[in-house]
Amino acid sequence: MWLWIAGVPVLLVVLLLGVGMALPASHTASMTLDVAAPRERVWALIADVTHTNQWRPDITAITDVSSSPVRWTEVSSFGKTPFTLVEATAPSHQVTRVIDDGLPFGGTWTWRLDAQGTGTRVTITEAGVIRSAFFRIMSRIAFPPTKTMDGYLRALAAALGERAVPVIVRAR
Repeated sequence: MWLWIAGVPVLLVVLLLGVGMALPASHTASMTLDVAAPRERVWALIADVTHTNQWRPDITAITDVSSSPVRWTEVSSFGKTPFTLVEATAPSHQVTRVIDDGLPFGGTWTWRLDAQGTGTRVTITEAGVIRSAFFRIMSRIAFPPTKTMDGYLRALAAALGERAVPVIVRAR
């Protein structure tokens, strides 16, 4: 009887890890947000990566800032995540990349800012990788790839004094 009691949780963990290993490590997800603010104002917030902790509630600090190349580390309740700026074309396009291959996740975020009359459509595309089988299965169960983008875009709207709702464009 004790073998059943101990064996069932172990079997469940092994099964979940097996499913996680079968899931693709890479994913692409995109979200958009329409705001009334002009593109230059939105760009000013997005491009100032060293001060995002001032308007993003999920980021507690920005550390290890360097300017050539542009690098910084975001500190959150999940730990430290180092980034580099891959490319930026003001006020319309920016790409950042996680630069620690030892983390269970990585990839790039690409921002595109399109003028919409006097407002702006912000599109973020995450080309991510989840290296850990455990985190891959958890991403399917509890942490979809759009979760961080959704929080980012909601915080961006709030920093602009707006209440806008992000929309999922693609998640696969």
